[in-house]
Amino acid sequence: MILNKTSTLLVLSFVAYLSGLAGCSSSETVTPGSSAGLVVWNGEEKSGGSSWAEANLDSDRAEVAVETGVAHSGNTALHFKAAGSQWMGFGWNWHAYAGGVGTDATDYTNISFMLKVDGQKLPRPNGFTAQLASAGPGNQRSNSVNIVDFGGENAVNGEWHKISIPLAVFLAKADNSDLLDPALLSELSIGAWSADYVDFDVYIDTITLE
Repeated sequence: MILNKTSTLLVLSFVAYLSGLAGCSSSETVTPGSSAGLVVWNGEEKSGGSSWAEANLDSDRAEVAVETGVAHSGNTALHFKAAGSQWMGFGWNWHAYAGGVGTDATDYTNISFMLKVDGQKLPRPNGFTAQLASAGPGNQRSNSVNIVDFGGENAVNGEWHKISIPLAVFLAKADNSDLLDPALLSELSIGAWSADYVDFDVYIDTITLE
C-alpha cells in the first residue's frame, strides 16, 4: 500500500493518539485514599513507624504488630490482639517517635482510618476510643474520642468500617487538648474498655488526613 504525505501524517497522528492513551493507562501508582487527602500509613507505600501496646492489668494481653493477610487495601494492616478486662489499647506512631518530627495537619479537616474488629468475645462498640498525639516536647496527647459517634456504631461485626473524625473534635475538650500540636501530628491510638472479660482483634488500615 502506498501512502501519500497526507495519509502518512494521519497515520502518525493516530499512532501518537494511541500512545497517549497507553501513557494514561500506565500512569504512576496513586496511594489509596490520596485523591481525598494525605495517607500517612497504609502498610505499603507508607509503611514506617513504631508502636506501643498496654493493658491495665498485668494478666491481660495487649500486643500489636504489622501483619499481612487481613487488610482493607493491599495486604498489610496493623493488628492489635487483646484479652482481659478494663482498659487496653495500642498506638502507632508513623514517624517512629523521631523527636520533633510530625505531619502538618493544619490544612486538613478530618483524620480517617479503616477499622475491623472481630474475635471470640467482643467489647461493645461504645467501648472503643481514638486519640491523637503530636511530636512536640512533653506528652502531647489529645482527649479521647468515642468512635461510635463517627462511623463505629457497628464496629464489632467483623467487617471493615471507615472511621472519620473531625480534627476539631480532638481539641474540643480541656483535658490535655491544649498540648496537642496539629502541625506535628505523629500518632493514632485506639483504646478499648470492658468491665467483663473480652478477647478480640483490631485491624487498622489506611490512616488518612482529609
